[in-house]
Amino acid sequence: ELILEKPGMNRIKSRTIFVCEGLIRHWTEPLRSTLDPLLGGYKIGLEYGDGQSAGINQSLHVTHRFFSGCPLSADFLAEIVTPVIGLQNETQNETVESSTVVQTQNNLDIHIVYLISSKILMGVESRTDKNTSSLNSFEDVLVEAEKSDNQSLRGYVYTAIVELKLIFGEYEAAATATVEAGDIRPGLFANYTGVRFTFLAALAYLKAAQSSDTRERRRWKKKGLKELKLVRSWVKKGNVNLEHS
Repeated sequence: ELILEKPGMNRIKSRTIFVCEGLIRHWTEPLRSTLDPLLGGYKIGLEYGDGQSAGINQSLHVTHRFFSGCPLSADFLAEIVTPVIGLQNETQNETVESSTVVQTQNNLDIHIVYLISSKILMGVESRTDKNTSSLNSFEDVLVEAEKSDNQSLRGYVYTAIVELKLIFGEYEAAATATVEAGDIRPGLFANYTGVRFTFLAALAYLKAAQSSDTRERRRWKKKGLKELKLVRSWVKKGNVNLEHS
């Protein structure tokens, strides 16, 4: 905040909010406390023509809304996604920094992952929405991720897949999907989705162990305890978003 108060710092304000709220704050404070700041970072990015930072803030705002249990709808996503994609299209020829963490929303399509998830949870058949994307299923998004070698997007998809299988009680399928995903955390460096995947992996493995035969039980339990150890270390350090009452 002290840095941003200096004159002429508005141009980096949106990116700074992304770093503070998207990569740092969730380690020690409730996820919902990041929602308003991330939405503010999105709007500031649009205001100052920083489409990339606006897109990143917007993506994490949608992600954190989903994991906080807040409602998502096609109308909400269309309203928040369309302006930033339009801005990025205007500036796509500019030279920008890129990495496995910082990529444009147009490439990530993260909002689609949570729109699909929300529709599945509501029992609504996924369909094409011209205001968001032509991607209609997790399989479609995974194909897009493979085409662009986008490990971040792949990580978001597998996290959603495992989460939904656990919600519907498909424990062995969830454990199998976790193994199929591999270690997706490098592509989700420092953000909450990587933390969530670790929690889900521990739960999937341990629940699968309870319903498996002796040989499989040992395998799943070993994997689950390894992930659980990491989760417990984060809780010990103060991560309130991994504590469930």
